[in-house]
Amino acid sequence: MSRFKPENLGLPCNVRVDKRDSTIGLHEFNVRVKKTERICPRCKYAMIGYGTYVRKIRHYHAETTYLLYVFVPRSYCKRCRCTISEDISFASRICPSVTLELEEHVLRWIQDPISILSICKRIQVSFGTIQKLIEAVHIKQVRLKRSLLMDEIHTYTWREESGRRHSIFWAVAYDAEDTCVLDIVNGKDSDAIQAFYDSISLSDKMRVRHFCCDMEDTYIAK
Repeated sequence: MSRFKPENLGLPCNVRVDKRDSTIGLHEFNVRVKKTERICPRCKYAMIGYGTYVRKIRHYHAETTYLLYVFVPRSYCKRCRCTISEDISFASRICPSVTLELEEHVLRWIQDPISILSICKRIQVSFGTIQKLIEAVHIKQVRLKRSLLMDEIHTYTWREESGRRHSIFWAVAYDAEDTCVLDIVNGKDSDAIQAFYDSISLSDKMRVRHFCCDMEDTYIAK
């Protein structure tokens, strides 16, 4: 194995990165998270090392997909038997099997005219991972400007019980002035659109002067 600089892969400088012999045709690396000295949060007793575990995480940097084998140290308290694992700072909080950088790329790609299946193939992750990232997007406070666009994106999945194809929809709100996504709503029915509409303050609603959508009844009715 050969040593790599973490910054060359877009990773924090406090980890050790070694090239791994690929067995599945991917760029594979071993990433070792540094262990920190810990005091037990329960009994304030000094904790000892308790081995490591390995987590596989997908990463995307410089238009390249990586498979990281992250070695995570654990600490153990002999007094109260508490076990704590080191935090993986570069892992997504929404879906720990991908990195924050990959998460950011996915949320940016869904704004483009590209199918979710194409995104899955590009970064070699499952549809379920992409779906989890999309459904977890919540803007704490949507700040509308003069122009608001609403449209939907969708994909297909299969229901095991019936063996039939099933459509999944998300409604997407865009800021036309800054060309960015404001929020992604799980579903496009009237209840989902109404919940999004109710989350916006009256002052923000009054600020909108231009609204663009297709002829979907749920958009026009609101």
